[in-house]
Amino acid sequence: MLDDRPYMRFRDDFARHVRDAINTVWILIAVNVLVYLTGINNVGRFALWADSRYFEPYQLITYMFLHGGFTHVFFNMYGLFIFGRLVAPVLGRQKFLWVYFISGVCGGLLHLLANWNAAHPPIPTVGASGALFGVMMAVAMTRPNVEMYIMFIPVPVKMKTLVIIYAVLEILSNGRLDNIAHLAHLGGFIGAYIFLLIFCKREVVWSLKDLFKGFSGGGKTFDRHAPQDPPPAGGGNGAQSAPEPHITHVSQKEVDRLLDKISREGVNSLTDYERAELQHFREQMQSNGR
Repeated sequence: MLDDRPYMRFRDDFARHVRDAINTVWILIAVNVLVYLTGINNVGRFALWADSRYFEPYQLITYMFLHGGFTHVFFNMYGLFIFGRLVAPVLGRQKFLWVYFISGVCGGLLHLLANWNAAHPPIPTVGASGALFGVMMAVAMTRPNVEMYIMFIPVPVKMKTLVIIYAVLEILSNGRLDNIAHLAHLGGFIGAYIFLLIFCKREVVWSLKDLFKGFSGGGKTFDRHAPQDPPPAGGGNGAQSAPEPHITHVSQKEVDRLLDKISREGVNSLTDYERAELQHFREQMQSNGR
């Protein structure tokens, strides 16, 4: 029976994996928006205070669900929508949530370390930006050659280049009186980077050590125009006579193409052959001990 074949049995498990991951992104967006709409932002004790008189440990979690206005929450959630959908299916629901919260907490800790009892009067910090920057780092480390368009730059920029640009900008901007917690952004980058190197070795394909090889070298390339599925082998007309696909190797380039397709069109857009490719790629990583 066709349903008993490995690549068909994999379909439901993989679809559930991707669906749960994407739904996790939507749930985080919904919680942030609901918190903003309910007006909890106005409750100062949930913000992050770099002052011994007002600080409470739980603020390292609650501050990342508060925002300073519509523009603040809109752009943070738009970023989470864009970058979260790119990396959540790669990491899975649990690891994605760990990246999100660890990045937010590390961003808060770095901000506290640099500003403890320094502001008079004290200024509260709110926003999911630290967590969002961690998600961006996760995309760069798992899908470094995905190309993005950013404001004022008319050409696509690879994610591994984008995070370096943002990191440099945050370092240069630290200390400016612009009401932005730049160190919280950097802390998000750092928290995600360390977590991924330790706990997501199978998913990581790029790290800062690859900078020495150059941004364009020593890695797989992303090709948005990758070849489409090969034609079915064999001439059977019935479902039960369709041959089992023979796959010997699946490249990172092909996996990137399939994950992009899922992000654009959903997991149901994958053909049976494409699902078989993803299953084979997972087995490749397991056999390689990554």
